[in-house]
Amino acid sequence: MRIAIEHRPTRWLGVALGLVTAVGLGGCGKAGDEAWEARGGVTADAGGVACRAANDCARGWTCNALRRCERLDDSAGAGPTADAGIEIPSAPEVELISEPPAVGRRYVYVAWPDDALAARIEASTLAVQLRTLPGPPTALRTVPGEDVAVVLSGSAAAATILRAQEDGSDEQLELPTVRAANALFIAPDGRSAVALFDPQRQTAAPVALDASLNELTLLKLERGQERALRLVVGFRPRDVRFTPDGARAFVIAERSVATLRVAELTAPTFVPGIALSADPVGEPAPNEVQITPDGARAVVRLPGRSLLRVVELASGALHDLPLAAEPTDVDLTSDGRYAVLVLRETKAVLVVDLAADLSASSALRTISTAPYLVGQTVLDPDGQAAFAFSNALRQEVLVRVDLKAGTVRPIRLEKGVSGVIVAPDGRSALVLHNRVASPDASVADPLARLIDQQDGYSVVDLRSEFVALHTTPAQPGPVAFTPDGDAAYLLLSDPLRGVRRAELIDLRTLLVRSVELASTPVALGVVPAGSLIHVVQRHPLGRMTFIDRRDEGQRTLTGFALNHQIIE
Repeated sequence: MRIAIEHRPTRWLGVALGLVTAVGLGGCGKAGDEAWEARGGVTADAGGVACRAANDCARGWTCNALRRCERLDDSAGAGPTADAGIEIPSAPEVELISEPPAVGRRYVYVAWPDDALAARIEASTLAVQLRTLPGPPTALRTVPGEDVAVVLSGSAAAATILRAQEDGSDEQLELPTVRAANALFIAPDGRSAVALFDPQRQTAAPVALDASLNELTLLKLERGQERALRLVVGFRPRDVRFTPDGARAFVIAERSVATLRVAELTAPTFVPGIALSADPVGEPAPNEVQITPDGARAVVRLPGRSLLRVVELASGALHDLPLAAEPTDVDLTSDGRYAVLVLRETKAVLVVDLAADLSASSALRTISTAPYLVGQTVLDPDGQAAFAFSNALRQEVLVRVDLKAGTVRPIRLEKGVSGVIVAPDGRSALVLHNRVASPDASVADPLARLIDQQDGYSVVDLRSEFVALHTTPAQPGPVAFTPDGDAAYLLLSDPLRGVRRAELIDLRTLLVRSVELASTPVALGVVPAGSLIHVVQRHPLGRMTFIDRRDEGQRTLTGFALNHQIIE
C-alpha cells in the first residue's frame, strides 16, 4: 500500500479492519439470514445512481461524497479538449483506499459497535474470547506482528488495550482518549499510538458536534508503562504517519504538520505545527499531503494551483515548484527520494528528485502519456514503475510508466478503471473496474456494451502484461493479498441480489475460484500464522468463516456475539 496521506476525495474499498455493525436479532440459518436482511439488516440504496468514481456516472455527471451520481455544476463546464480528441474531465480523481485487517500473530479481532463487544478468535481452533468494552467501538487496530489489539470507544472517550497471554487469557486495560475518537494509528514498533476524531470517518451525520477539533491523544503502549497524554495540535488533525522506528509521529492537520517526539512527551501540552500554507487566509487548504519516510519533508498538493509545494519540516521553509498544470495526484517512492506527479490536463507524469536542487530544471523530468489521459498513479513496491489511469472518464487502458527509462507502455483493458492495487511482490495487480450507468451508443459491439454495464475486475500479470477479465454480479472489494504475493482474495456482496461470495485468486496461474458464503460478507483478511483467510459476515449473532486457501475447506463460527458458538 502507499505511504500517502490523502486529503483529496477518497472511497474506501471496504471495512477491512474488523469493525462490523450488528443490527438487531433474528433467526439462524440461510432463510433466517435473508429474512433478517430484508427486515432491516441491509437496506436498499436510495437516491441517485450509486457510484465509486465519476466514470460510473453518465456523461456530464460526477460522483459526490455520498457516492451518488449528480450533475456537474454547469459553471464548471467541461475541460479543454485534448489533442487526441479526449475531453479533459472536470470531475475529480477519486482514490480507493483500504484499511488494514485486524489480525495478530495467531488471532483475528472483531468488534461490534451496537453491542460494545470485541472478540478475539484463534484461527486454528476457532476458540473465542469475548471482552466487554466501555462503549461502542469506533476503531480497531492490531500491533504489527503481535497479539495485541487497541480498540477505541468514542462515546466513552476510551481506548481498550487487549494483550493476549501465553495461557490463552487476555490482559485488558483502559486508557482515556479525546471525545468521539474514531481514528487510530499505531506505530510500527507497537510502543505508541495516536487516537483522534476525524469528521470524515463518521458513518452518519451527527446531530451535534461534541468533539475537540484541535486535540488528540498519544497512547503509550509499552507493557507496565501504559499511559495517555492529551495533546493540542493544529485545527482538524486527520492523519498520522510514523517514522519506521516509531520514534516520531507526524500529525497532518488542515494547514499544518506537527511532529511528536514520542519519548520526549511525558505530560499534556500543545505542539505547534509547521505551516503548509504560504498565506493561511487567502490560500486554499491542501488537498493532499505526503511525508517522506525520514520525516524531513512534506510534499503538498493545493487545489486550483499549478505547483508542487515541498515543506522542510525542521525549518518550515516552503519551496514551490511551478508546473504546467494543476497536479491531480502525487506519490512518493518507498525510499522518499522521488515524488511522482500526474498532470491530467497535459497528459504527463512528472518525476521530481527531492534530493536535488529544487530550483534547478534538472530536478524535474517530464514523461508524456499521450495520447492517453491519466489522473493518478499507483507505484510498484520498488518504485521503478508507475501504473497510471483515470477514474474520471471511461478510458479502458492502464498505462505503465517506467520511471527510470522514461518510457510508457499501454496495457489494454476491456473496461474502465476505478482503482488499481499492486501485489506486495510487484509481480501482479488487480484492476477494479467501473460499471457505466447507461450504455454508450457509440459502442457497436453489443457484448462490449453489456460488459461495460457489469461490475468486474481484471487480474494482470505485470511481467507479461497478460490481462484476465472477470465480470461480477456485485461491486468488487474489499481485497487482501498474501504477504508473498502468491494469492489475492476479494469479496462480492449485494444483499438485494443475494450475492455472498469470496473470490480466491491464484496470482501465479490467474485462475479464480469462487466460494459461496452463508451471509453477506463485509470484511476479510489473511491469518499470518497459517494458510487461512477469514471473512467477517453480517449476522445478528455474529458470524465469521475461515477458508483454507489450499483446498477451499470452510469452517464457520456463528453466535459468538452472544457468548456462545456454533461451528459449521
